[in-house]
Amino acid sequence: MEGAQAELGQHPAKRTCRRSSCLVLNVGGSQFLTTRETLAAFPSSFFGSLVSGRLPTAVQEDGSIFIDRSPTHFRHILEYLRNGPRALLSISEEAQDELLLEAEFYSLNELADKLRRCQLMDKHRMTFSPRTVKIDEDKFEIGVLHGRRYGAALFDVQNPDTFDICFDCSDGWAHLPELPENHPMMFVGIVPKDVQLSSEWQKLPSFLPKHQHSPFFDVSDRAFWMDSIWPGQATAPLPLAACEAKWPAEVEVPPCLVDGAFVALTDCVFPGVDAFARSDRAHGFLTQMVTQGDFKKASTEGFSNWSSRPINYVQMSFARTTVSSRLYVECGELGGNAEATWRLNLEDVGLDRNVPYRPVIFYGTTAVTSVQDKCTPA
Repeated sequence: MEGAQAELGQHPAKRTCRRSSCLVLNVGGSQFLTTRETLAAFPSSFFGSLVSGRLPTAVQEDGSIFIDRSPTHFRHILEYLRNGPRALLSISEEAQDELLLEAEFYSLNELADKLRRCQLMDKHRMTFSPRTVKIDEDKFEIGVLHGRRYGAALFDVQNPDTFDICFDCSDGWAHLPELPENHPMMFVGIVPKDVQLSSEWQKLPSFLPKHQHSPFFDVSDRAFWMDSIWPGQATAPLPLAACEAKWPAEVEVPPCLVDGAFVALTDCVFPGVDAFARSDRAHGFLTQMVTQGDFKKASTEGFSNWSSRPINYVQMSFARTTVSSRLYVECGELGGNAEATWRLNLEDVGLDRNVPYRPVIFYGTTAVTSVQDKCTPA
């Protein structure tokens, strides 16, 4: 093979460079000839540590240094070490994803950022149909999720420190007869990237949000809970005792809720409401910001929002700086105004701002969701 890759078994002494400068790397059984200067180009990388002596080396009998990684894309790694950001990597998306894993292993962070894109990272009880469809100037659909109860999907992003992603649920979710009433239909949020999506859901205490901006108090001076666009619906306060009797004491949730920040979406069914909303069974809609799995806090004003309009999209914007990590979340009905918004400083809600977070969605019922990235594909 040409350039950097030597034939298997060929001794480095037969190369033309100075023996003190040349190194032979045995990467997964394939040998590559390079120099100490090339490997030292990125001092904080795996290779910088290797030539500085900070990492122990596995020297073979022929003098080569063994690295237990795939050799398939290693020539691209060497090309990047030689040329830095100027390196031209004309490879397929599949190869790009494989090379990303290698770049992350070798701690070539700038290369990893160059290769990373918004894509499915992991899934459970889901199918994902990838596609790229331009929605507007700065938003692209990257695929469609089909899933059922306990399904989940985790996404990688182009820049883990700054991302903007939207989950469009306008195709709706199924109100299946066996599903308990007043349980969240969907959870959308951020979690550590090494989360286990298949972990068994657990039960947590649930609390009916009944603050002054709930439908259980006088609504005459604010936006109606039961909107006049649905004829026959009352705008008077709902009967609190009867509604509390319909509210579950516990809800089933993915266990990783305790490690992140989530919006829980619930279609609510209450007594004393004669007409139905545009949803096929809901009387109203509840969105809650749940941090560290705390549903009690999520029932308070500022963390819960009641709406007469269906919630069918959740947009999240995450931004990390050297001093803070912030999350902005917006929920609402497509084509209308946002029904609920939250701005969180992660440290203020007890979350570690330095954790590598990724966007995730969990289904509490059967649903279809379009996933949209607000960054232009490379």
